[in-house]
Amino acid sequence: MGGLRDPPPRLATPASLREEDAVIVLHRLGHDAEPFHLNPDMILTVEATPDTVVTLASGSKIVVLEDPDRVVGEIRAWRADILSDALSTSRRSAMRAIEGSPPSADHPG
Repeated sequence: MGGLRDPPPRLATPASLREEDAVIVLHRLGHDAEPFHLNPDMILTVEATPDTVVTLASGSKIVVLEDPDRVVGEIRAWRADILSDALSTSRRSAMRAIEGSPPSADHPG
């Protein structure tokens, strides 16, 4: 087996797309590092066997280019972003309630 290539860097996407809210981007090994989007909530295990094997809740296994530490890092970053957004939204709502200002049109709560 040849040396592993680093996957292409993640491209910044406009905040309006928010695709990163639902998925992480990984690369299938053996498919010219074909990128695919995966919901991290579906991941049960990430193993090095020596290739990185991601096992999903459905029982499917996917061999990916990224090493296990990178996959775990992507999952952690995704979860941290979700929590940060939730806390930020909660703080904005609390501040509106404290200040007595009406909720914004795009977020009635």
